[in-house]
Amino acid sequence: MGYIHRNGDADKSLITERFPDGRHQVLFDQVLCETNTLSVATAAVEMQSVALKNTRCKDPVYHFFLSWPETDSPTVEQIFESARHSLDALGMSEHQYVAAIHRDTDHLHCHVAVNRIHPVTYKVADDAYDISKLHKASREMELKYGWTRTHGCYVINDHHQVVRSYSHQKPMPIEAKKLEYYSDKESFYGYAVRECREEISKILGEKNLYWERFHAVLIRAGLELKKKDRGLAIYDRVHPEQTPLKASSLHPQLTLSKLVPRLGEFESAPRVMEFKNEQGEVTLTNYMVSSHYDDRLHLRDHQARMTRRLERAEAREELKLRYQTDKKEAKCPSFDAKNRFRTLSMTFRFRRAHVCVAVRDPLMRKLAWHVLAFEREKAMAELRLKLKEERENWYRSPENRRLSYRVWVEQQALKGG
Repeated sequence: MGYIHRNGDADKSLITERFPDGRHQVLFDQVLCETNTLSVATAAVEMQSVALKNTRCKDPVYHFFLSWPETDSPTVEQIFESARHSLDALGMSEHQYVAAIHRDTDHLHCHVAVNRIHPVTYKVADDAYDISKLHKASREMELKYGWTRTHGCYVINDHHQVVRSYSHQKPMPIEAKKLEYYSDKESFYGYAVRECREEISKILGEKNLYWERFHAVLIRAGLELKKKDRGLAIYDRVHPEQTPLKASSLHPQLTLSKLVPRLGEFESAPRVMEFKNEQGEVTLTNYMVSSHYDDRLHLRDHQARMTRRLERAEAREELKLRYQTDKKEAKCPSFDAKNRFRTLSMTFRFRRAHVCVAVRDPLMRKLAWHVLAFEREKAMAELRLKLKEERENWYRSPENRRLSYRVWVEQQALKGG
């Protein structure tokens, strides 16, 4: 709420208009707001008091903003109407909200903060499919006021109807998405799409097609189109062990069922000569290879020069190797546990042998053995607890803790390494 009204001074607020349904517009220290709470200054406290009535909802705050391009000039009434229309689409029209207009950026936008807990029933509003609902509401307002049409989950078709938008391309495979999101490394799918999809799409839109044109595009990127089972797959020519990519993932029309009727039977990529190097057998073609996939390269710097990308990749490899070395050297010491257990065991073995010689009565000897066995188990348990305490004390010391890779890198940066 502080960000929405720019931490304005409540003493400088001025109510500009009130409405019969209980909402009002207020100029809150130079920020124009609309709310159905008692006051913008107390809105956060009012929403919090309502949210506390529902203990099951862990996140009662819902925030979104509506933005207009520079070509549009909506009025204040239209902006707040769009905000209320969006709340209605989310099923939160009766919930507490605060909307504020910001004009401090290149694009006029309106922030909306709403309490997901209903102020009367205390039921939580379902936020499932909220992006789709907001996109649809935005298209409806664009259609109503003739604003610039934008793309999203919903679009406006040629008949001036708001319809669901469907992508002609398949979504990114989940494993590739995880690789790029969590490790910031470019996936094989992402590389193929970046290097080849645009050219493949242009070729498929032309009339004169032949297999060699597809091979040329892929070979320039260090890839190769091959048959796999009953379909087509894209392989990495430099690293054949790389898991191949389904050809239809690169483009939906890149399949045998759609290309064979237009091009005839599948033709493999042309091969000219072969030679052997240190890495093994390599096949050359009559096409110039301009790039190839490297799983060491990060996604965020794919627009940088290749020499710089390779230098950074090698530096990361060296850094990880140093970390692994330091990690091995920072292993927890054994505290001589093996010898201590062996010494304790030998002590009770000597005591048992002494009983065999000193105690002649069989019943008393057996009783003494039972006592020694009990004492031995007790001593072993005490030693295990002592070793556990020593290890915990060792780990408790900050200089002995095993650092995560991120923390280790931060420390190396502070040291200038």
